[in-house]
Amino acid sequence: MKIHLILIHGAWQGSWVWQALLPYLTQAQINTYPLDLPGNGSVGNTIEDVGADNINMQSYVMAAAKQVLKIEQAEAFNPAEDKIVVLAHSGGGVVATQLAELCFDKISAVIYLAGMMLPSGLSFKALLEELKDQGQDYAGIEKHLVWDQDYVVSQVPPQAGANVFLNDMPFEQALNAAEQLTPQVISGLAIEANWSRNKFGQIPRLYIECSQDLSVKLPVQKMMQQLVPGAECVNLDTGHAPHVSQPELTAQVIVNYLSRFK
Repeated sequence: MKIHLILIHGAWQGSWVWQALLPYLTQAQINTYPLDLPGNGSVGNTIEDVGADNINMQSYVMAAAKQVLKIEQAEAFNPAEDKIVVLAHSGGGVVATQLAELCFDKISAVIYLAGMMLPSGLSFKALLEELKDQGQDYAGIEKHLVWDQDYVVSQVPPQAGANVFLNDMPFEQALNAAEQLTPQVISGLAIEANWSRNKFGQIPRLYIECSQDLSVKLPVQKMMQQLVPGAECVNLDTGHAPHVSQPELTAQVIVNYLSRFK
């Protein structure tokens, strides 16, 4: 029996963000499939290559669903024993939720890494706005973003990315990583999942909290778990991207959770 782990990155990122984590997962004999969502900056996959109009929730989910299909169609895949699991970081959590709804009979579990695990029909932006109306301002990277004149494409200044996303790393290391962040169109940020209790709602979930997170802040992580109850929870004393800053520790949590499926 094999575990097939699809990794979904967050906004302004790409498959590169998992590089430090992958060797630990491979060592644990977990097959990994890090995605590059449409328009997220890999070679041939920039906003210009894909077209801003083609970067949205539908294209994200279709890209992830194609990976599920590829895994299933591989000659070595054993449908009676092998398990497909999704690991999603930050905004990738919204995509993971919708993917799990679409492929509910194919996915054995979803792991949210400081991920956006939200009620059906609610976007992360809407949640933050609701909290702000209640006097609770949990804005993270949003106030640092640089937008084009049409308010379509946003960029994260590297220094802000280092300070907000990777605050638990030495600054120079964090800055080097943050310089890899790529532009993100607003249609790829303003996304929401629509799901049902008898599909996504039946899939086992793990939520990995990051207590030093300055982007998806810990009170918001806890609130999302209250709004979408049922996930197991593990807390890491890390910043927003522990797969970058503390990959071995992050892998231990993931491997431990996945061991029950073997």
